[in-house]
Amino acid sequence: MKSFTRLILTTFAMLSLALSAAWAQVSVTATGGTASGSYATISAAFAAINAGTHTGSIQITVTANITEPAAVTPLEASGVGLASYTAISLKPSGNVTVSSAAVPTTNRGLVELKAADNVTIDGDDPLTAGVRNLTFQMATSTTNITAVIRISSNSTTGTAGADNNTVK
Repeated sequence: MKSFTRLILTTFAMLSLALSAAWAQVSVTATGGTASGSYATISAAFAAINAGTHTGSIQITVTANITEPAAVTPLEASGVGLASYTAISLKPSGNVTVSSAAVPTTNRGLVELKAADNVTIDGDDPLTAGVRNLTFQMATSTTNITAVIRISSNSTTGTAGADNNTVK
């Protein structure tokens, strides 16, 4: 009976790992904190970075087509809460599309940088033909005010803005 139970538990664990890997279309590597992680969306990866899970220099790679939630999690500035990073790079692996929810939240973006500094969004995967391998696609709406990439700041003095960011 023990070996049968062990077989069932092992099978369940292997299926769980396989399914979580299948749903993880965003991989993160970092020089500090937890060195690597896999997430279903960029929003989920940003939430982990905001929580201090990944720190230092961080590479986010979109490895498959994804649909972000209607209300995305913005990337906070380093030093806000537990977020602690020196630079973040977001790139594709292959030709991938990041889509919005069918009805995105009003006044929000598909990808949001909230006073975040030193972020590079690079749509080129040098190992894939062409230089436009990452597509951001926002649902069309006549009532929602949305942005594909939203870079925002709450600074009134100009000292805490979203600085040194690149989108290419």
